[in-house]
Amino acid sequence: MKSSAVKDPSSWEIVALSSAVAGEPKAIRCNGADYVLFRDESRHLRALVDQCAHRRAPLSLGKIVGGVIECPYHGWRYDGSGACVSIPNLAEGKRVPRNYRVAAIEVVEDDGFIYLLAPQEPPSSGPSSPKLPGNWQPFDASREIESLVAYPGDQLMDVISEMPSAFLKVGSVRILDDLPFGDPVQTRDSIDLEFAADPFSRRKLAKVRADFPLRLTLSAARHLNIVDIAVAGDDGMSLARAHLAITPATAGLCVVHLRCLDGTYGGRPLGIDIRPHPDAMLVRSIKPFASILRRDAAPIHSATAQ
Repeated sequence: MKSSAVKDPSSWEIVALSSAVAGEPKAIRCNGADYVLFRDESRHLRALVDQCAHRRAPLSLGKIVGGVIECPYHGWRYDGSGACVSIPNLAEGKRVPRNYRVAAIEVVEDDGFIYLLAPQEPPSSGPSSPKLPGNWQPFDASREIESLVAYPGDQLMDVISEMPSAFLKVGSVRILDDLPFGDPVQTRDSIDLEFAADPFSRRKLAKVRADFPLRLTLSAARHLNIVDIAVAGDDGMSLARAHLAITPATAGLCVVHLRCLDGTYGGRPLGIDIRPHPDAMLVRSIKPFASILRRDAAPIHSATAQ
């Protein structure tokens, strides 16, 4: 990994699910820049700027040949370091010039997600390597989703933190955004929140209830666009889990990556899903609080962080 001094001005971004990169190149866009992901012969993940050094054709439209990526235009091939290793019409006995290359981007995998060290202005104050909050537990996903959403990525994370029901769906359960359990809890790595939740089957039993059998917990990472989501019962045991990550593609578009561990409640399937786009009416009623805390990257010293 690069040190923080070498890293700036850059920021780790989650750009794809690990399962989305298999035998073919995968094009991604992050903060307006285009990259291509692929795996070499050893199945190691590689990332390059998505542009051939010859005629600037997108490498992502090409193919993988022997662990290197081949440009679809004139067949130039590049290895994982970005070096051009083969040119079809090069004279016999001549070597490919060393300056024939494209930029390689640092990339890692963890917990089913792909992290890319994307250049960013202004310089990031985040950690020098991608790191999820220490209290998050990895899990084997039963379902994965990638979806393009017409909404700014940084603002979508704010929506989820402030009013989760504007973008999240939980089976036959309604999320009660106006009934949080206390104030957000701040740690060094995350902002943690809890909201009341109630099965739709109980809605007609009474207009006002003093108890709720379920709760939705959110833990939004400070330095990454990812949130840990869980639906828990009265005993605190998790009934369904999800990790939701957001890639800011362009100014008004983002890609949502969702890894879910579905469960059951009351004999019915229980899973965490997303809407095609945030509910505009609910978004208009947001009064920012948790999102302001999350954007404050200063170290937090609290009882929960010690």
